[in-house]
Amino acid sequence: MPSGMVVVGWNDRVGTVLKGKYPDTVDLSPDLTMKIYGSHVLGEQREAGFISMKVGELNIASYFGGIEVNHYVSVILKPDEDAPEFESALTRVAGEIFAKLEKDEFMKDLPSLYRHLATFPTFTEEQRLAYIFADAKTRAALQYLSEVGSASKEELADILRDRLDLKSVSIEPVLQPLVRAGLVVTEWVEGIPSECVFLVQDSMPVLTPPASMLRLADAGSIPEPKRYLKAVNSFFQAEPAILPEDRRAPVAELLVDPDAYEVLKLLRNGVLNEAALTAQTKLAPDVMTGLLKRLHSAHVAVEEKETGWYLVADPQMITNFPEYLIGTAISRYNKKEVVPRQAARYLSLLREQFKHQLVTSKASG
Repeated sequence: MPSGMVVVGWNDRVGTVLKGKYPDTVDLSPDLTMKIYGSHVLGEQREAGFISMKVGELNIASYFGGIEVNHYVSVILKPDEDAPEFESALTRVAGEIFAKLEKDEFMKDLPSLYRHLATFPTFTEEQRLAYIFADAKTRAALQYLSEVGSASKEELADILRDRLDLKSVSIEPVLQPLVRAGLVVTEWVEGIPSECVFLVQDSMPVLTPPASMLRLADAGSIPEPKRYLKAVNSFFQAEPAILPEDRRAPVAELLVDPDAYEVLKLLRNGVLNEAALTAQTKLAPDVMTGLLKRLHSAHVAVEEKETGWYLVADPQMITNFPEYLIGTAISRYNKKEVVPRQAARYLSLLREQFKHQLVTSKASG
């Protein structure tokens, strides 16, 4: 686990200024904060971006918000930790901090942001996808791209500002985790002054039947198996095929929260009462009570007083090829809502993605 995190800004009179840190015991010398800043602004562009560096025994990963923001967030890693493993999480955390620089509003969020950052390298694939969807800005970007297929970075930043009522949006921290997950591609298109963003894979949280629990019920290995099977069947008869918008974020957040995810993993393989869950996760009793309330509110778990808590639905993240956007791209081209070269490149990217999925599917079959 990292040793800590610092937030550093720039002052034209004194140079770098330590604006915040977590935990309180972590510290960096002024010489080192200047060295990190210099590494970020080296060159003419001085754009937002991630760097990693080693100074003596210190192993550092850092994200700079660009010369307009003029702040960076650095995480001090253990010598054996791999800095690139933290890039997606650090990019997200830095974006959250940069949005609240005014009056140092980010300070109250540092403990929770640090915790997400510290646990990110241990995330499973479904957690990393959920991490994208649980963030308001990235979720809004996915939503808009699922409507239009492609947009310039400038257009996308404007849309996020309007939809989320933000003063400003640094688009790079929003897009970086989407690019790394293979959901979007960014490319320059001739004639468009801003780089374009193309959605080539869609992603969303879903509730699925809890497969492991169903197998246990079929084998009679859980209490009241017939009652359990009936409860799951009744749930999915009433559950919509696609989660409504207002229920998607809470489901994704269950996968992102390390404590909630531990509880989910236990309930995927058995029926447990609150005391047993508390003992196995080593969480405080009040924390466990709160987590179980969240699972119940998200329509994921229910409690039988005689036996304990069990899953009626398993939250998961899925990705799929956005076939529906082929028609959208053609329609937008015909209506002259998009530059011809942009529409043509998007259709080409969708075709490449579809061919790749066919090859992958045949190979796995």
